[in-house]
Amino acid sequence: MTSGAFDFVAERYDEWYVSHPGILRSELRAIASPDLVGEGLEIGVGTGVFSSTLGIQTGIDPSEPMLAIARERGIGTVCGIAESLPFADRSFDFVLITTTLCFLESPGEALTEARRVLKDRGSIAVCIIPRDSPWGRMYLEKGRAGHLIYRHARFFEVPEVLALLRERGFEMKAACSTLHSDPSAAEAEEAPLPGDLKGGFVCIKALKKG
Repeated sequence: MTSGAFDFVAERYDEWYVSHPGILRSELRAIASPDLVGEGLEIGVGTGVFSSTLGIQTGIDPSEPMLAIARERGIGTVCGIAESLPFADRSFDFVLITTTLCFLESPGEALTEARRVLKDRGSIAVCIIPRDSPWGRMYLEKGRAGHLIYRHARFFEVPEVLALLRERGFEMKAACSTLHSDPSAAEAEEAPLPGDLKGGFVCIKALKKG
């Protein structure tokens, strides 16, 4: 997927999280729960809504309008793609990829690049909206109806992501999920459920092997 679709929705993307604070806080708690520490990189940083809260200093995204908002939040931004990261080997302690894998041309190559820029035994956190969850089915329907963004998405199920991580040199260490409420009614903040892989927002933490 090119950055073009996101270029036109940067402000709307940001406003959605402002108007759904309970969902944002639920997702932030799930992302933070793996205790990611040190120098981090968010791949698909978007407007920086996650990085700015989690203290991640560096983000990469192909959409310049999205990055402009991220810079206003104090994020050091780089315009580029996940499959070809412009960073040196072993540059970061952890990498975060949140609801981005489904929009990438080559998710596997992106994970290989993430592994390259991680320090030895560095961590990756991959957070997805599972295709077989109520939230995933909702977004699939939006995509089929021609939604500007979701018509480009190729949502994953959790076992597919776990397999990709293993194939690309990662070892799973922890997982949690949130957004167990019905999408049409969910607004309240939820605590993440450790070890649970059945929510509408699942975060998987893995370590770089070798």
